[in-house]
Amino acid sequence: MIKSFLLIILLLLPVQASAIELFFAAKVKDLWMQNSSLAEGKTPSDVVDVILQGVVYEPPLFIADMKKSRLSRYTVLDAFASDISAMKVGDTEWLIENWAMNEQDWPSEMLENEKTIEKSQKWALEHSPFQVNAVAQYKDKYKLVFLANRPLIFVFKKVDGGEWKKTNDLVSDETFDVVFSSYRTSGLESGNQE
Repeated sequence: MIKSFLLIILLLLPVQASAIELFFAAKVKDLWMQNSSLAEGKTPSDVVDVILQGVVYEPPLFIADMKKSRLSRYTVLDAFASDISAMKVGDTEWLIENWAMNEQDWPSEMLENEKTIEKSQKWALEHSPFQVNAVAQYKDKYKLVFLANRPLIFVFKKVDGGEWKKTNDLVSDETFDVVFSSYRTSGLESGNQE
C-alpha cells in the first residue's frame, strides 16, 4: 500500500526535461571492442569519450503500461512502453512487432522457446515500474533510451512510416560501445547546452 501511494505521488510530480549534451567516457579496458579505431593507440587505462545530444528527465520519467489496443510507436518513449508492455504480458507477436521489420527473424526464433518468453516476462515484471532518465539522439535515425533503475540502454530506430522500432543495428558500432560501456560502469553525466 505504501509503495503504491509513493508511486502515485511520484507520478504526480512534474518532470523536467531539458535538452543537453550527454558525456560518455569509458576506459579502453571496459570496452567490448577494445581494438576499435576509437581505442587505437591507447593503453587499457586510457579513456575514450563521446558526446551525444539528448534529453534528461529530472526526476526520472515513469513509463506507464500500454495496452495493445492503444498501441503507438510514433515517439521513442511510446515505442519503449510498447516493448516493456509486451514483455510484461508475454505477447510474442507484439514483442516481435516492436522490432524493425528487417530484424524480426532474430526475436521470432528466440521467442519460439517458451522459457525465453517466461524469463522475459519475469524480468519485466520484477523491474517494474520502469523509469527513463535520458534519451539520446545518435546519427539521424537512432534514439537511445537509458533506464534510470538499471544500467541498460534500449536502442530504437525510425523506420518507414515514422514509427520507432527496436534494433540491434548498433551492436558493432564503436561509438555505441563507448556509450554502453560508460553507462554500464559510471552512469550518466550531462551538462546544459550553451
